[in-house]
Order: sequence, then C-alpha cells, then structure tokens
Amino acid sequence: MDCPLGQPVTIFADAIFRGNTVTVLAEILRARGCIVNKIVACVDLREDRGTLILGDIPIHALVNVDAFRTEELQQSANGGADVQIDRVTHVPIRGASSQFVAMASTQMAEDLLKRSESIIEHGFKERGGRLHTIALPVGRLLKSFRNECVDLIVDKIVRFLADCADCPADIVFFFRAESEIANCIGSLHDRLVSKGHIGIGRTYKVALQSEHQGATTLFTHSKIPLFRTCVPVDSGQLLFFSNETTGVRPNGKYLGIYLDDAAVSGKALRSFLYQAMCDKECVPIGLLGVVLVNRLSPVELRAFELNRRLWSPNLQDEVGVPFRLADVFRMQVRSKEGGAPKTIR
Repeated sequence: MDCPLGQPVTIFADAIFRGNTVTVLAEILRARGCIVNKIVACVDLREDRGTLILGDIPIHALVNVDAFRTEELQQSANGGADVQIDRVTHVPIRGASSQFVAMASTQMAEDLLKRSESIIEHGFKERGGRLHTIALPVGRLLKSFRNECVDLIVDKIVRFLADCADCPADIVFFFRAESEIANCIGSLHDRLVSKGHIGIGRTYKVALQSEHQGATTLFTHSKIPLFRTCVPVDSGQLLFFSNETTGVRPNGKYLGIYLDDAAVSGKALRSFLYQAMCDKECVPIGLLGVVLVNRLSPVELRAFELNRRLWSPNLQDEVGVPFRLADVFRMQVRSKEGGAPKTIR
C-alpha cells in the first residue's frame, strides 16, 4: 500500500456493508501521508448511507439501492455448496471443502473460538509482508484463555509423542524469545508430566536467538549455535542464566518441539529446521512444529506437508527424521502486492 506523500487517493470497493474495512484502510493511508478524498463503491449497503467516513470522506455508490432493506443473515443457508479459491494460485477447489474452510483444527479449538469471538479483529492488517483482513491476537488470546490454549497445544504434542513411543529420548522445546507462547513452556511441561507423557528423559528449552540479516534474503538461516541458550525446563523461569546452566545439550538424540505464536511466511520455522538438521553433535529423532495461528498460504502449507521426512548429511541411515506441522487455528492470507523490487541474495 505504497502511495506518494500528499497525493489524493481514491478508494474503490465492491460493496460496503458496515464501512469498517474502508474506515481502517482510510486511516492507514492518512497515517502514511496520503490524502483520501473519495470512496467509490459498486453498492453501498449501509443503513445510514449519508454518513461520511472519518467525518469528511463521502462514499459514491455506482448503483442506487435506497429501496433495498439490508439485514444480516442469522443462519447459514441450507442447500448451498462451499466454494474456496486458493488465494495464491487462484485455482478453485471443487468438491469437498478443504481444511482451510474451518478456522479451528479440532472440536476443542472450535469451542474455544466461539468463546473468543470478541478477541478476533477485523479490518486490514499488514504483518510480515502479508495483507490480512482478520486477526486473532495471540497475546490477548493467551491472557483470556491460557489454560485452554495449553490444553490444545498439549493435544498436538501428545499425538506426536504417540508416534515416537518406541523412541525414548530427551525432549527439547524450541521457541522465539519474543513470542507470547514462551511464557507457557513451564505450563506445557507440567501438563505433559501430569499426564505421564514426559518422564523417561530430561526436558530442555531453547530460546531461539534472532539476528538482523540486513537486505532481504531468500533463505535466512541464523549462524548462532542452536543450543546456545539451552537450559533444563526444571531450572525455573530465570531471566538471566549462569554459565553452568546455559549451553547444555541433550544426551544423544532428542525429540524437538518448535512452538510459536503464528506462522505467517514460515521463514522462522524453516530456519529452525535447517539448523536442527545440520547440527553435528545432536541429531533429532523427530521434529514437531506447533503454532497457535497458521497463516501460511495453501501452497506453503502443502510444501511443509510434502516434507514429512527430513534428511541431513549427519544421518547414518536412509529413513530420515519424521517432521509434522500442527496448528490450532488457521487463517488464510494473500501476499502483499506492489512496491519497489528488492534485491534477493
């Protein structure tokens, strides 16, 4: 949404029902120095069609629907067929609806979604180079439903551990230091211990360190050692670790669990997988990625689903390391369009 400073801008819309989306878009454009003086819509379905947006922006409708009485549909229409369009490839998905039609991945997540409808934000949101029209703030979600979210994540982890039941090993939680889910590592560990899923080996946690990469890069792999901040989970929630507690490593092989608030482009997850598979001293016997909100496009999601086995030069066998990506909520995205071309290394 780049626009010349001080230049007049006209917003075009197909249909306006309440006007919330165009209001947010107008606010964003004005905050960037653009002059929004007009909104043109094919049809204006607001009850009060004479109301100005932001107090001074008129809406010009191409079709006059003054005689049309707008009302919100309270129930889903019966007998209709769900139609979904891949926002990346623009290919219609015919037949049965894909998994992306439902925002919740399980019935437990669906029940939580109904209770957290007030947390969902609507309107244009630009995050990670993607343009969103709906957002589920993880910070507010965890603040209001922390225990429920922990239970949902534990369910994903338990399913993964069941597949690796014959492979007793240490468990390592990996997370971004700035993520909201980082504050739930202790609760996740305690919940898994109480259910009897942890206890054979030790449990560790690693705060993944980020570093500025400079110009835009196609593949960003951190050069910071993967286990630099590794500490036992039972060492407590310490803000500063001593040299005796940091940098420890699992005893031999381990099960790696990557936790994050959301996956927007998948870059952080791919970087972690690269580091984990290239580590010469500790080789994982299984890797699981769990995100509360999955914003990956269908194409990006399919790429992760195709790589259910990962290989590395450090592996001595040809079986590979099993990898799974699990999510609690799904929200489809589209790439941001426009802007000046960038150099990719």
